[in-house]
This record gives sequence, C-alpha cells and structure tokens, in this order.
Amino acid sequence: MEIVEVNICDIVPYENNPRKNEKAVDIVAKSIKEYGFLVPVILDNKNVIVAGHTRIKAAVKLGMGSVPCIYAENLTKEQIKAFRIMDNKSNEYAVWNDDLL
Repeated sequence: MEIVEVNICDIVPYENNPRKNEKAVDIVAKSIKEYGFLVPVILDNKNVIVAGHTRIKAAVKLGMGSVPCIYAENLTKEQIKAFRIMDNKSNEYAVWNDDLL
C-alpha cells in the first residue's frame, strides 16, 4: 500500500455519497491545521472518493492543493461499495468509556 499526493482538482466526489457532512468540515479542517493530514483519502482507480469526502472538503477550505491518498486497487466494485458503507456506519457500533474521557 502506497500513500501518494494527489491534486485536489483531480479528485472526484462519489456522486451517490449519502453522507451529509457539512457540519463536520470545520472540525476536520481545524484538526488538519493543528495536527496535519494524518488520514489519507481512499480513491478508486478513476480518482473517485471511496472514503474521505469530509477530509477533501476540509482541505479545500484550508486552500490545500493536494492531499495524501491511497488507491484501493485490490478491491472490486462490489467491495468498494461495501467498504463505503462500512466506513460510514461502523462508528455507530462504538461507545465511549466516559471514565477514560
């Protein structure tokens, strides 16, 4: 797996992305500004976003020209579809340990 820098203008949003993420963009932008772009965007072989729409919107807001990306070259179209769902839904199954917070 290789992380590569990809120009934001070459990245294509997934047209059927059901996630409404506008409220998270400012928070993610603040995180990127403070800590750096530590979680690469995942793309398919046509530069369509598999995971990372919010990070791309935050990067645009910050005026970044490129972002780190990983190409999901080993996944089929069906696996990419399933991964998109898992990536967005998996946090719904996690809970916080309030004592550790």
